[in-house]
Amino acid sequence: MKKPAVFLFALVVFAAGLSAENTVTLSATVVSGYGALPDLKQLAASPFGERPFEGFEWEVTIGRVGLGGTYAADFTKDALSDWWLDWYGVPLFVDYHLFEGDGLLDPFVEAGVGCAGRVFTSTGDTVDPRLLISIFPALSAGLNIDLRPLVIGGKLTWVPGTSEIPCTSLLAYPLGQAQIAFTFGLKLGGRRGGCAESDN
Repeated sequence: MKKPAVFLFALVVFAAGLSAENTVTLSATVVSGYGALPDLKQLAASPFGERPFEGFEWEVTIGRVGLGGTYAADFTKDALSDWWLDWYGVPLFVDYHLFEGDGLLDPFVEAGVGCAGRVFTSTGDTVDPRLLISIFPALSAGLNIDLRPLVIGGKLTWVPGTSEIPCTSLLAYPLGQAQIAFTFGLKLGGRRGGCAESDN
């Protein structure tokens, strides 16, 4: 527990010294997976997919460019009462915010490298394989609503393909091509409201 606490503390300290153009965002996230890009009818019937992943997201933005990561997981129990842990994450992404400044709407595009998997967490040898892992590129587009210090948003992630981990015998995790995430969190630093300073 010490490492996450130190990490969060470092982000807060960093945010305290941010200039008007730089921000730190910490958010809770819910990620829903779909085999392909869902249409409006599918979204209305199942906005969070069959099995949503829950977790958190962080981002440090300097000007229009941001660096961050997404981490989410879900526990499930199968018909044999065995427990599994599924996870989805894009531990490193870079994004570009289309608008500069402190506007209410904040559209962005994003690219990163992700990892998803499943591990058998119960005791016993009745399950094989016990571990599945995939790595993948992730391309996203989204929109945040900046109500600083609160921020809410959503993004659509396209996964062009997944791959097994090279030089291992591990099988790939069956991840859908479309992932939709909703976020809610705090945005620290920067400038919200008011007029820009005059050069005079």
